[in-house]
Amino acid sequence: MMGGIGLAWAGAQADGGYAEPTVETQLIAIITVENSAMLDATGKPYNPPVAGPGINYHSRLHRLLAHTYLEHGRKITFKTDRASEAAYRTVIAQYPHFPFGYYALALALRERRDATWRDVAQQAVEAFERTTAMPDCNVSHFMALKELRADLAEPAP
Repeated sequence: MMGGIGLAWAGAQADGGYAEPTVETQLIAIITVENSAMLDATGKPYNPPVAGPGINYHSRLHRLLAHTYLEHGRKITFKTDRASEAAYRTVIAQYPHFPFGYYALALALRERRDATWRDVAQQAVEAFERTTAMPDCNVSHFMALKELRADLAEPAP
């Protein structure tokens, strides 16, 4: 279920003029395996249909993940602190088809040497196997799946 693009005026400014219009898009209300495959690790489409200044993409999923990662160019690093871990659990509960919730939680659990990370990583693998079977799947799904398989192949300490 895709939302539309809406034009919103920011309103009158103190100098009597008006702010430039901004375009906002509510992308996905319900995350399925099919549309989850097109999303990057932050919950946004990797190649948005519209791009440019004043255009912001919003979704509840993206807002849940907003403070749980660092961006380095096009590379994402998920945080492993307790607050981020709680956000990943919320993402998993609300968006069970979105594999990066499981992926990020597995990383956080592994970082703090919680043995359950392998179970969560296996759930991520299963979710990524579903999304990578979709046409036009975001390349980050394939990379994360490869990484998790390699991590799970290592013997447990």
